[in-house]
Amino acid sequence: MWTTIRCAVIATLLLGETSAAGDPPLAALNAILGEDIFRQNLAAYRISIRDLPDQQKFERLCAWVLPSAGRREFRLDGFFSAVDPAPVLTPNDPSAAIVSAAYDLVDLARETGRLSELQERVQSVQTLQQTDKKQQAAMLFLIAMAKEDIGAAGEAMERFAEAREAGDDLSHLVDWPVLLVLNRAAGISELELTFAELMGAYFHVLSSWNPDPRIDLFLDHLRWLDGKRLSCSLYEQSGADFTKAPEIPNWHSVEYFDATTRALGRPRSHWQKAAGAVRKLAGHEMDHLQYRMPLRGDYVIEWDLSDGNGRMGSPMVAGTRLEVIEAGHAVKISGAGKRSRTVPINPPLSALAGTGRYRAVVNDGQLKLFVNGRLVLTKPLPEEHDPWVSVESWRRAYTDVFDVQISGHPEVPNSVNLLPDHELSGWTPYYIDRVEAGQDHWKVLSGTDGFTLKADVRRDLAGSWTEELLSYHRPVIEDGVIQYEFFYEIGEAAVFPALDRCCFLFDAEMTGIHWLTDGAGELSDLSPDNRTSDNLTPVAGDSESESIPLRNGEWNRVRMELSGNTVLLSLNGQEVLRRQMEPGNRRTFGLFHYADQTRAEVRNIVWTGGWLKKVPPVADQELANLDPGPVDIRADALPKVFHHDFSEGAPSRLFDFSGDETSIVQESDGVRVHCGRDFGLQYMATCFRLKGDFDIEARFRDLKIRTENEEYAGIGLMTFFDNQTSDDLAVYRRTQDKQLHHRAMFAHKRRMPDGKVPFRGKHIPEECTSGRLRLARRGTTLYGFIAEDDSENDRLINTWSLDEPTEFSFRPRLPMQASGESSVEVVWQSLTVHAEGIRNQLPSPEDERRIVEDLNSERQSSIEQEVDLNDPQTLLQRRIVVSDTVSEEPRYDDDGLHVVSVSTGPGNAVYMYPLIAAPNVSDVEVDLKVCRIDASDRRSDFSEVALMVPTTSKQIIYAAVIIRRKSNDVLEVVAQTYEREPNGRAVYRAHRSLPVSDVRRLRLVVQDKSLVYLFAEDTDGPWRFLAESPLREPAVADRVMLRTEAYGSGRIVDSAWRRLRMFSSAAPR
Repeated sequence: MWTTIRCAVIATLLLGETSAAGDPPLAALNAILGEDIFRQNLAAYRISIRDLPDQQKFERLCAWVLPSAGRREFRLDGFFSAVDPAPVLTPNDPSAAIVSAAYDLVDLARETGRLSELQERVQSVQTLQQTDKKQQAAMLFLIAMAKEDIGAAGEAMERFAEAREAGDDLSHLVDWPVLLVLNRAAGISELELTFAELMGAYFHVLSSWNPDPRIDLFLDHLRWLDGKRLSCSLYEQSGADFTKAPEIPNWHSVEYFDATTRALGRPRSHWQKAAGAVRKLAGHEMDHLQYRMPLRGDYVIEWDLSDGNGRMGSPMVAGTRLEVIEAGHAVKISGAGKRSRTVPINPPLSALAGTGRYRAVVNDGQLKLFVNGRLVLTKPLPEEHDPWVSVESWRRAYTDVFDVQISGHPEVPNSVNLLPDHELSGWTPYYIDRVEAGQDHWKVLSGTDGFTLKADVRRDLAGSWTEELLSYHRPVIEDGVIQYEFFYEIGEAAVFPALDRCCFLFDAEMTGIHWLTDGAGELSDLSPDNRTSDNLTPVAGDSESESIPLRNGEWNRVRMELSGNTVLLSLNGQEVLRRQMEPGNRRTFGLFHYADQTRAEVRNIVWTGGWLKKVPPVADQELANLDPGPVDIRADALPKVFHHDFSEGAPSRLFDFSGDETSIVQESDGVRVHCGRDFGLQYMATCFRLKGDFDIEARFRDLKIRTENEEYAGIGLMTFFDNQTSDDLAVYRRTQDKQLHHRAMFAHKRRMPDGKVPFRGKHIPEECTSGRLRLARRGTTLYGFIAEDDSENDRLINTWSLDEPTEFSFRPRLPMQASGESSVEVVWQSLTVHAEGIRNQLPSPEDERRIVEDLNSERQSSIEQEVDLNDPQTLLQRRIVVSDTVSEEPRYDDDGLHVVSVSTGPGNAVYMYPLIAAPNVSDVEVDLKVCRIDASDRRSDFSEVALMVPTTSKQIIYAAVIIRRKSNDVLEVVAQTYEREPNGRAVYRAHRSLPVSDVRRLRLVVQDKSLVYLFAEDTDGPWRFLAESPLREPAVADRVMLRTEAYGSGRIVDSAWRRLRMFSSAAPR
């Protein structure tokens, strides 16, 4: 009341007599009422001069804005107009959200040709303080902009920025001159640098809520202006109307709004689609990017949302919104409104890292929500749950949404039941007094006929015309029909349909329109009991002979049909009114009643919409894979395929093992493996090479990682490249850092000629315990993916480029990692490889026999040289030399020439060097017996007996067939080369290993461009194929070495050698 009286007094005084100089008695008024009263009543003052002639209005605005006697400062304050006011008040002009007398003055001067006069008046003001200079520069900037003189505007804006920095306390956040300048400068490219300089003082507070509502609202508008700048500078939308949302096919923006957010004048939201993402550039309150089609059936939706630093987004599926809070220690669960509950997460989620992966699975009447692969919520769903999918973003959040993929078997219903359960998850009240007010006094009751929505009458508010509106969150953007039943009883029960602020009233005699006010926040003179027939075409009730078919004491049926901008309302099967809706109507369907007069009872609310009826496949979805990279790298086009299902075990004929393969446990759908520092399996590796492009996928489940302190553990998929830098490529699911955060990582390592090993890795938050790891190569581009659980969609972690092209990669493997006291356990389910070519893939048993037969037949045309190792003369005549590392003198018995190695430290190797008399040796065989071979006590070290063949190849230093005792006491035979990589670095490369009970013969054949490794378990038994490895050039054996090596203190290896056979071709190779 006092504010109204003050407004009247101010208006009367200011419109009364003026001084001799023509100015109102402002000094006296300032002394009486105070400057703050003037500033607070700008709205009343604007109304008071609205109808004055332009000349008089110009002077009144000058008197308000410019300094005068008794007031040295400019008045550059303002206020924010209500959002989307009722059309009966003013046309909907979102661009006029910021209201200021300074704007009024400059705009009037432009319209009346008095900008130069105004400029002279502003320049004539004597400014002594920095604040005065800042305000003067702001006015000159506004005048220059009105003149469209960007050069002068830029100079004035720079003076403004300098004066503000020099004279202002920048912690004073509500600075109207700054807002007025930025509002007129936003989107002007020539002014962008100074704009960014001024805005920079606010960046540290823009992403946080401020408890002072004045400051918080001011920051909302600064955020909107910065979004407009980004729209112009980053997305090349200069000249576009920032108040209008851009079209995003099959998606649309939806704002939560209520009486408070509108009355405050919060700006409209704006989502911008650009390459790689949809970004929200401005917001109103809780803003949604919503999928246009309602979804039912069994489906999965996955999307990446930005997180942290004011960019957080929250998914909403099946009426349930999920938000990560408290640094991952909890999630907040809510519906379309502001009521929520908190669910603790233990252990807490791993820290988000700029982007969060959200996944919702709707299946068999249940909703599961995952954050970065971690299941955080399971919830039963009613049969007709809220079917809308969206991403919610707080009003000042710069939320990015990208790679949205909808898969499974989604169904699009023709109709949606808007009252499917007790929760009212899709409804929001328009009038609320506090954040957690929920659905106010609306509630849902269940009965034999289904659910009934009810709001009781408030007799304690009788005569107040208390408006109540409950709105459905999804706007009616397509043509469609909404039907419902309501109970009507004269003076007791009545409820009416509404679209946004437009409420359609009817009684037994007439129809009408009520324009919804903003309640206690309404700034206009629109009363809550307003009723009009403007723009309304009555169909019934407009003559004495035709009344409105309203049934007292009964349930009545309403049918609201929208076609274009036309609304047709029917009651109990009879049309009662038709109306053209204003373009600015937000088309949110609601239920309205006067809470102080009647109760509301509604049931069977059904919406039949004209939305599309089929979800497009993922490849055609607008926001799926906006980065075009992964689209064209499907594996189907690669002709060669290797697939192994681990439900059939991990056979040694297909896989090589490092570590304890006896720890592998067979399960119905795969093999369970585990790894720790001193136990378990380190990796399983294939035995083939890949040519050209490839696509490798490993499926896993039941991943268990146990870590302490700063240890790490995890699983991976890895391959190696045969190039100058010996690159290796891997995708991991592991713990990553000191905080033991769970990550997926795509890593690329190179080995340079100078010995340096540059490493690059990209990791993303990921906590899935089942899913798929995937590596792909297309040309020189390398891709790393992970997929969660049973998702059909691969998540791209990153891409790398091969600096040097190479034709071959080799031995895809499944590594296990565990440092310190950590451990990891997983069930591997399958491994699938697609490639342009797969070489050295293990042959079938029939092909193995053919290979052995061919090699044996080649011996018939070769020159044989035999060394009888069991003959003492061989040693005496130095046809064989034993190294001085032998632990005891060689001796002979029926088993052969015994060579014994006893380790007194880490390891001890004894070598025998047979002399080769014939050149061009290509086939070497040795008969032997391993009498004793002690296992090392370290998993990474082995006691061995080996046939070693150095070659004339520059690539292969030597090739070896090895009998090895592992730390788990398993005896195995191994094919290995010691190679010189293209960069000169020497590495050991195992090609295959097989567990055996005994080995009596070893054989190695050097063919034109390959090495073939064979063994026999009996002295007279058949040769068995072990492996084949490639040579870059033809080669032959250079010499032969026989090695006996014990590893581990006190370990003993006793090998008995019988015969060495060497075969040479008749002609040099």
